[in-house]
Amino acid sequence: LHFVLMLGVYGMVDSFTTRDACHGSYGNLYGTLAFILLVILIFFSLEPVRRKMYELFYYTHFLWIGVIALGCMHSTEMIYYVAAPIALWVIDRLLRCVDWIGTAKVQHAVAFEGDVAKLVVQCPKIARAIDRLGSRAIGSYVYVKCYDASGNPVDLHPFSISGFPGGSKNMMMQASNVVTVPFSPQATDALAPYAPPAIAPSQGPTPGYYYPAQPAEVSMAAVPDLEAKGGGEDSTVAGDDAITLHIKKMGDKTWSSALVEAVRGKGSDLRITLEGPYGYMGVSLEHYSTVVCVGGGIGFTPMAPLLEMALNEDKCNKLLPKLLRVWVVWTVQKKEHVAWFKALLAQCAQFNGRVQFKVRVHVTRDSPPEGAVPCFKGRADMSQVMEEVKQEDAPGQIAVLACGPAAMVKETMSLGRASGMHCHFETFLL
Repeated sequence: LHFVLMLGVYGMVDSFTTRDACHGSYGNLYGTLAFILLVILIFFSLEPVRRKMYELFYYTHFLWIGVIALGCMHSTEMIYYVAAPIALWVIDRLLRCVDWIGTAKVQHAVAFEGDVAKLVVQCPKIARAIDRLGSRAIGSYVYVKCYDASGNPVDLHPFSISGFPGGSKNMMMQASNVVTVPFSPQATDALAPYAPPAIAPSQGPTPGYYYPAQPAEVSMAAVPDLEAKGGGEDSTVAGDDAITLHIKKMGDKTWSSALVEAVRGKGSDLRITLEGPYGYMGVSLEHYSTVVCVGGGIGFTPMAPLLEMALNEDKCNKLLPKLLRVWVVWTVQKKEHVAWFKALLAQCAQFNGRVQFKVRVHVTRDSPPEGAVPCFKGRADMSQVMEEVKQEDAPGQIAVLACGPAAMVKETMSLGRASGMHCHFETFLL
């Protein structure tokens, strides 16, 4: 607006003059150049541009330095208004550099079908921060720098944390020599001689949802080859000082593409740096008795820590004291994509604790796979899901979390808000 008004007063020619046009000014030229740099910065911030060329979007943001410098030359009084913000920015950058020095070591890395890499990264500083945040850490993210994907020291990318320190291992281990065995087809066949009879749930099933038999507790010593006879998915969870990340390739010749290829080539032998955690969800989950998690593709990642927390009886009692039900509706394109969170969802489907899980995975382009995770062909009918949710709890006690394709998120938010539910959505659009 300032540039348009000045253009009307001085005209095009005098907009590029170096004559003193106002008090404390070195001329209109520097103001015009500052405006041009600002237009370039805004252009590369547009969604189609920043989504396809994140690195270019990131680096063009440093044009703000030129905008400020030229603005101060255009009007020297401007320096009094920008000095404090610049000082805060410098302090912030220094503190972030200190974060980069912290220890971060990849403990486990695997690349799934669908170009998704799972990283379990040891980082005590971030683990302590997550523990302090408690349930408010759900939905938080970290900046990731991988030197095997890019040699640029400032090339950091934000990713949601998909697994908190400790994961759900406390739920799995009932004793030092006892493990809760999933009733997958493979595990059932392998453990038939050892497992006690299944116990059916006392409550009647909700139509369309999977209610498994109660898991059996079996001595690990009795079945030494349990892991070899399992479902075969990656079930590694983060240790007490580590977090889990799921990172999807977002196109050819991108940073995420280089990272996935580095995982395939080097495994856990990656050089990595983390910064964070940042952010939190817009709803306080500790106040709700029912949470509905609706995810599409890799958009399921910010909700996975909630499932881990609900599976851990001690953490759930402390951090989510009112939680009684968790609905999980996850939509993927191919059956191979289910492996991204198969181990976690299988635990939820077989859980027999205070929190009741209702798990539903939809596969849109393939026939749904068989196994411990209940999978269905086609997209989820969110209207039907929301009607079933409303029958079990008062709308004010229900939180809806959504992340994924824009159309899916819009439909979920519209249905939830129309029913009086408290809604929060995440977006991966950079």
